[in-house]
Amino acid sequence: YSEYWDEYKKFVVIRNPWDRFYSNYRYIKMEENYYHYNSSITAFKTPELHPQNPNYKSGESGFYRKKRPLRAHFELKDKTFEEYVDYFYYNMGENIDDVIITKLQKFFIHPEVKTIRFENLEQELSNWLQKELKLPTINSSPSLTPSPYTPELVDKVEKIYLPDIKILGYDRP
Repeated sequence: YSEYWDEYKKFVVIRNPWDRFYSNYRYIKMEENYYHYNSSITAFKTPELHPQNPNYKSGESGFYRKKRPLRAHFELKDKTFEEYVDYFYYNMGENIDDVIITKLQKFFIHPEVKTIRFENLEQELSNWLQKELKLPTINSSPSLTPSPYTPELVDKVEKIYLPDIKILGYDRP
């Protein structure tokens, strides 16, 4: 793939940190989800360590978990949203599985890669490709009114994702 890498149009989809965090919480609350059934999950520390990246060096150990579900999906399943936020707020970075959930999106931003906001995905992607798209909706949740966030929880999630919020220009809810 490396000989074609520069020819590809590349983009990354980012998400509002507060929406992303609450979505993760709702996901672990589901009775059945991807992590209950898939035991072959592989995640990479950085895009540079992905085998399809032209800078990838064979034999590099870029994996931080393989073939095991996230601990949080089991240990935090029965917690309230406030307890879930507090867990990550008070234990940031102490467990590698937790880092996966709170992984900063800023590491995926690159000058040669188009950044598209998830909340405007179809429109921004259509504009960038100069082609009208109608993307299917596979996994969506209804908007919540009222918000599950108290002012204190907004502050805590802001501290967890502060670098993303600054770099990506998101406003507090």
